[in-house]
Amino acid sequence: MRKRIGALLLAAAAWAQPALAQEDYVPKEVAALDQEGLDKALTFMGGNVIYILFHEAGHMLISELNLPVLGREEDAVDTLSSVLLLEAKDETLDQALRDSVESWYTLGNQYEVSEEDFMDTHGLSKQRAYNIACMMIGQDQKRFKDMADSLEIPQERRDECEVEYQKARESWFSVLGPYMADDKDKIKFKLAYYKTNNKDLNYYRQQLKDFGALEMLRDTFSGLVKLKDGIKLTANVCGEANAYWDGDARELTYCYEDAQSYVQMYAENNGATDENSSSTDEAGTGDGDAAQ
Repeated sequence: MRKRIGALLLAAAAWAQPALAQEDYVPKEVAALDQEGLDKALTFMGGNVIYILFHEAGHMLISELNLPVLGREEDAVDTLSSVLLLEAKDETLDQALRDSVESWYTLGNQYEVSEEDFMDTHGLSKQRAYNIACMMIGQDQKRFKDMADSLEIPQERRDECEVEYQKARESWFSVLGPYMADDKDKIKFKLAYYKTNNKDLNYYRQQLKDFGALEMLRDTFSGLVKLKDGIKLTANVCGEANAYWDGDARELTYCYEDAQSYVQMYAENNGATDENSSSTDEAGTGDGDAAQ
């Protein structure tokens, strides 16, 4: 089972290479970046897109397979997405996890925590960053030692993460085991990158298409578990930086604004934002994940 998951993810990782920023039009929020900086910003965007798509796919699996969830579903799918990406042992997917840790940690530093944040279905942004990091360290302390050191995670906690990762991996594999697909269980997804007249968001639409974001998700889950045909994987304008799974519509939607938020974050962190640039007050990510 682990070998099958790893093989499928490695095949899907072929899609997950950073798109080259070759378009003539560049959104003004990254106008100050040179070509190298823009390519790095798009790589950072791509890593975060991978993680968020796998997070939403976790919701999809729970919904479609009616899987049991003990505790908060948001925490459960964060763990599942981390485990799946780590099992591939692929540098591109490892980097996606690193990028996700960085973005959640950055978001956690940007905003004051309110009482409503403690009531939310999601963990706080910094908690999510540390939880993802814990899964990574738990899978391989040596491979991710640099990140553990940068986050100043004590050795005692690193050792605890090993136990937590093993439990999380075995628990998810046990739950998914009865639904694992074989070679003939390929399913048909419906993919769509919806058009937009917004020039900035159209840029990110094209980047996601070149990146093969939805195709990566399709190729991973088509042969991973037994699902019914007809699930829609879409990218669209949402009016906010977001991504979500709609169980009634059987549709996973990734928002162009979410991709934009990661490029904005990279540009801001590297001092390359245009003073006339438009930006969201709270660059939330994931299914209703306002920054906390």
